[in-house]
Amino acid sequence: MISRVLGRGGHRPRKAVLALVAFAVWNGACPTARSPLEQAAGDSNWMERWQRKSGDGEFHRGMRVARRGTVRPSLVLAAPAQIALQWKGAAGRLRVRCWAAPVFNIGDGCLLSVTWVGDDRTLSAFSRYFDAARNEADREWSRLDFLVEMGGRPDGELVFELTGGPEGDLTADWMAFADLTVVPAGER
Repeated sequence: MISRVLGRGGHRPRKAVLALVAFAVWNGACPTARSPLEQAAGDSNWMERWQRKSGDGEFHRGMRVARRGTVRPSLVLAAPAQIALQWKGAAGRLRVRCWAAPVFNIGDGCLLSVTWVGDDRTLSAFSRYFDAARNEADREWSRLDFLVEMGGRPDGELVFELTGGPEGDLTADWMAFADLTVVPAGER
């Protein structure tokens, strides 16, 4: 039965499927996982400092994500999810820099919210809606660079939260973060 569907030899459709998958990965339609050996060889310690906080979504470290031909090792969240970075000893402001991009070009988009949680206070730091299905600019890596007010509290956590778009559709609400740095505002 399968040989009748695939035709004589049956190998050409497999090559076509492999070509489509390669095209999708190259053009940023899906993430590509790396082997543990590749992850260890290219490990940049920043990904290990982030921990899952809450949410039912997924959290992946070291995924290679391609957007418009640019591939970056990334920390990837699938909504709804929260990750947190514990911070101790420096009051004032933090500077956050990273590359960010939705992993897929479908769905109703997703909302990224960044907050500072110290003592019993939560301070909003940054928010951005990404919709790669409708906004072509969101199909590329976006450079994020923003300051986080710590509210005079030297100890706390920086929380990244990813939620669904306005229609509540969580289909393909994956966000990739690459080269994420968090430093006191006066440092580079």
